[in-house]
Formats: sequence, C-alpha cells, structure tokens
Amino acid sequence: ALIVANNPFSEHAANHKTLHVSFLSEKPAADLVDALSSMDRGEDEYRVFGKNVYLHYPNGISGAVFMVNGLDKALKVVSTSRNWRTVVALAEMAAE
Repeated sequence: ALIVANNPFSEHAANHKTLHVSFLSEKPAADLVDALSSMDRGEDEYRVFGKNVYLHYPNGISGAVFMVNGLDKALKVVSTSRNWRTVVALAEMAAE
C-alpha cells in the first residue's frame, strides 16, 4: 500500500510505538501546513503527504508535545491516528 511505501520515517518503522499516521478528513490548506513548522513540537517530527500525516514521537505518544488533537485544530480537519503496527496490518489485509 502507498501509505507504507511512502513512509518518510522508515528508519523508525521497527518501533511501532514511536511511529504513527494520522488520516485526515481532507487535504489541509497549504498555509495551514506551513504554519505547523512554527508550533512547539519538542523532538516530535511530522511530514504531511496529501491527506496523511506521518508522525514520529521519539519519546512515545504519551510524551508527545505535538499531539493529534493539535493537528485537528491547526489543520482545521478531523483526523484519526494509528500506530505503525496497525497501519502495516491494515495494508496487508487490504492486499489480500
């Protein structure tokens, strides 16, 4: 699946607790995506690809500064997030 193939944090794929994908209700406006860079994220990293946001939380999601609810508000969308293990499992099921 393209979600798995497009993972910009592939070096972290083995640690499913630190890697997540948020699936957005719609593609966010470019100016809102640009504004994310000014948000305090601590060590958290993100990459926006269309209607998906790849999130790397090096300290785990419980210690994440840049939380999913912050994404919804900042990008003016509704989202749902899954850890990398779930994303890979769903991609494998869809391929069957």
